[in-house]
Amino acid sequence: MKSLMLVFLTIFSGLGMTSDTLTRIDADIKAVKLEISTQRKKIDEIFKLYYEIRTTLNNAKSDHTAKIIDTLALNRVVAANNKVVASIDEARSILELIQDRESQLKKQRKEIKDSERLTAENQITKQLLQRNEISNYEFKKSPFPSRSSIKASKVQCALLDQLNQNPPTRGTPGYQDFLSRRIKLSSLCYQQAIVSDEGTVIGFSFDNKTKNSVNPNEDNGAAREFVFKFGNRASQNMKLEITENSGLTGRMSHDLLHTTMIFLPRVVIPYVDINTDNGGCTRNIYLPSGEFFEIDSLSKQILGGVLKELPMDLTPSRHARDFAGIEYLGKGITIRADRRSGTPEHVYSVSFNNNERVKDATISYQGKTCYVPKELIWDDALDSNQEAIFRFETDQEFLDIIANPICKWDLTLDDITL
Repeated sequence: MKSLMLVFLTIFSGLGMTSDTLTRIDADIKAVKLEISTQRKKIDEIFKLYYEIRTTLNNAKSDHTAKIIDTLALNRVVAANNKVVASIDEARSILELIQDRESQLKKQRKEIKDSERLTAENQITKQLLQRNEISNYEFKKSPFPSRSSIKASKVQCALLDQLNQNPPTRGTPGYQDFLSRRIKLSSLCYQQAIVSDEGTVIGFSFDNKTKNSVNPNEDNGAAREFVFKFGNRASQNMKLEITENSGLTGRMSHDLLHTTMIFLPRVVIPYVDINTDNGGCTRNIYLPSGEFFEIDSLSKQILGGVLKELPMDLTPSRHARDFAGIEYLGKGITIRADRRSGTPEHVYSVSFNNNERVKDATISYQGKTCYVPKELIWDDALDSNQEAIFRFETDQEFLDIIANPICKWDLTLDDITL
């Protein structure tokens, strides 16, 4: 009883000492919020100027091609455009510094408030934990080995091992049935992964290349491939790449359509969860947002969840064929870019498909759509010889720089998070 009273006295004696500190922090947070608001307005004004100069630049390029203006005049417009882009980067950097200050202040405030909320019961529990009188929590570790094909379903892998123990001789009755069953079990057993030189899983893939309602052209090598990439297991450039291969001509430049999708918020690294209830016949694919969609482990068709897919478009014209019909039904934001004969994140001067936007990315949220220049979304978007990297380290930064000032959506992280 004495110990309990001492704990209570310790807690309440510190409350008055922290109130003055909280008052100062709250005043600082209020001042920083005002700075953020002012800086966002400044960025809005720069973006207005950017769109004006971008139109002027496009007109100047056309006039230069038509020899209405000379190269010197064009270069002046290009220089003005570059100056505005540099202003955007500078304004973003200033905003980041202010937001970092706000984050630090909020962190300090939270630490103080958390310490205030400690009750006597909490303190006693902590003491018991230190004396090992309360059992520790159990932690689950990732089972992924460092290999390109991962055994994902224990049930199906066991059946595959059993089948391979007594294979029939080639050419004998039952050999074709054996091959067909082995291919099926291999597809159900394994998950394809991308592994770094250090042996770390930095991505995974699956493809729909058998004849089904989504892929009606299997005989000609048609396929819809999904590749999730997360280099260095970092969140900033996590993305989904989709390649649509119609297989109509056998020429890659004619048949392949490429799509890149980014999902916000980024709260988890994408992963695969095998549904053991049905023997591994379906898999849940988790997006960076923490939401998932379900696929058939054999055909790789999407069965449900937050992604919905349409059948592959087999329009003969490579210029009119639709890109992968993938619809996101979740709570977050998607950034999408499409390209035939190129990388979707980069800016191009010539379009090879009527359905692609060579200069803009498509931002979508809850049925709303907004188009934003790719160079504002990806670093090195203007240089196709460099890898384009998603510019925003945090989701809040994307909301502050793109979603709210450009798309006019007025979103918070709570609006897009599960």
